[in-house]
Amino acid sequence: MVEPPFSIEVDAPGGAMPVIRVEGELDFLTAPRLRATLLDVIGRNTGDCVVDLAATVFMDSIGMSVLIQAAQRLRTKNATLEVRPSDEVRKVLEIAGVTSLFRYVDS
Repeated sequence: MVEPPFSIEVDAPGGAMPVIRVEGELDFLTAPRLRATLLDVIGRNTGDCVVDLAATVFMDSIGMSVLIQAAQRLRTKNATLEVRPSDEVRKVLEIAGVTSLFRYVDS
């Protein structure tokens, strides 16, 4: 079985707010990579963080859990998680009723 393409890219030019771009399917196979990336980025930065999911075509409950945990971790640092969802991800977040946990920005 061939896994669909998945990538994570972190961009923080000149110490600006870090942006984590996720492309592909965010599910039980790929969510651990996003979790590790978020923990690293949050550990190295003191402020807000962006997760750009505009190129994410699918997200399951495990992927959503990673976002919720990151938002909670940032909240302890008086920071927020900004989510830029694709239409598919937006539907999952809205159905789950968790959009209020993030600064929610359309892509």
